[in-house]
Amino acid sequence: MDRATLYHLSNGVVGGVVAAMGLSMIVTDGSSVGAGLMAVGGGGLFLFAASQLLFSDDPADSVPNGVGIGLTVLGAVLVCLGALLQLAG
Repeated sequence: MDRATLYHLSNGVVGGVVAAMGLSMIVTDGSSVGAGLMAVGGGGLFLFAASQLLFSDDPADSVPNGVGIGLTVLGAVLVCLGALLQLAG
C-alpha cells in the first residue's frame, strides 16, 4: 500500500469513528453541542479524506513525511481502541 493511500485511509477511519461516536452520543444521551460537533467534524474529516483519495489527481500532494504518516496511523489505531473501550464500558 502506498503512503498516500495509507494516510488518507487513516484519516478516513479517524473521521468515521469520531462521527459514529458523536452520533451514538446524540442517540443515547440526546443532543448536545459536543456530540453535534463530533458528528459534524468527524463526518467532514471522513468526506475530505474520501474526496482526496477518490477524486484528487495526485493524492500524494497533501501527504506529510514518514513520521506524519506513522502518527496518523497510530492515531487511527488509538481512536478505534478508544471507541471499543467506550462501547465496552
